[in-house]
Amino acid sequence: MLTLAEASSYFDRTEVRDPDTNALLFYGQVDPFDDSKRDSGGAYRRILSVAPGTPMPSKGVVRIFGRVWVVGLLEIDGLQEPHRDKYVLQTAPVKHSISRLSGFLTAAVASSQWGSSEWVKDAKEVDASSKHAQMFYIFFPSSADVREHDVVWWGLRSYLTLSVHPQASGFLVATCVKLEHQVVDATLNTRVYDPEEGAFASSTPTTVKALRVRWQSLFLYGSEADAKYRPGDCSIVLPAGTSVATKDTVTLAGTTWSISAVEEISGAVVVHARP
Repeated sequence: MLTLAEASSYFDRTEVRDPDTNALLFYGQVDPFDDSKRDSGGAYRRILSVAPGTPMPSKGVVRIFGRVWVVGLLEIDGLQEPHRDKYVLQTAPVKHSISRLSGFLTAAVASSQWGSSEWVKDAKEVDASSKHAQMFYIFFPSSADVREHDVVWWGLRSYLTLSVHPQASGFLVATCVKLEHQVVDATLNTRVYDPEEGAFASSTPTTVKALRVRWQSLFLYGSEADAKYRPGDCSIVLPAGTSVATKDTVTLAGTTWSISAVEEISGAVVVHARP
């Protein structure tokens, strides 16, 4: 007599493969997600059902029907004994590059990870700006090394991670804001003050990689003495270890910016810049 687990496994006909090598891992069954109406992202989820004890790949990603999916937490189904292992699947059409904030300036990739991005809203900040910031959720497997202030990118698209948190389903979700500018070569003018003339007498220009970011997305007030935000202000990310002070200026994309404050954020040098 067949057990319930053995009878259920008879219908395991769907090939589950490695997303990168396409090697066959095991067979299972894929069902529609039973709560797809709760949000727009849920409509693209599925349930993977496999025989009890079937090992999942440590990277937490599989390829089924030619598409890549992130695998959530294990949920055991059964009556008197387990007969199915079930996992929520989140579609993951893109392999993202993940860079630390300073490393993004030189395209240094900390890790690569399959995932999916879902638009959340255009955030309004009427007290600071009339512009709207595009906010996204990016879903990764729970093992992904994604940190606050990392940059997640592929092609010409890039997103600054504002926070990272696990979901009950087992996915790691990064709340991000879409970056509006690309990394460019900037001129850092290190100025020297002449006390006799009462003005800056000279400057030493150097070329550095720089990234312009919305001021509201990145800058942190260090003290009450820091210059407050004005319309037009931005944050400029410079490589870790860059020597820069409030007396200096940065020129990028044809605009020269004065520096109101300097902070170190996640290893990068971030300046509060004002045109």
